[in-house]
Amino acid sequence: MHALKAATFTQKGTELQFTNAGLYYFQLLILCFAFSIITSRLIP
Repeated sequence: MHALKAATFTQKGTELQFTNAGLYYFQLLILCFAFSIITSRLIP
């Protein structure tokens, strides 16, 4: 029972890490997109 709890906890932690990484890369993607728009506006 204890091992099962530990396995579930580890799985949850891994899912959380993947979610955090996904959010981080999503923000990075938006930043790059915004940056490209800004530079295309500034440089004719």
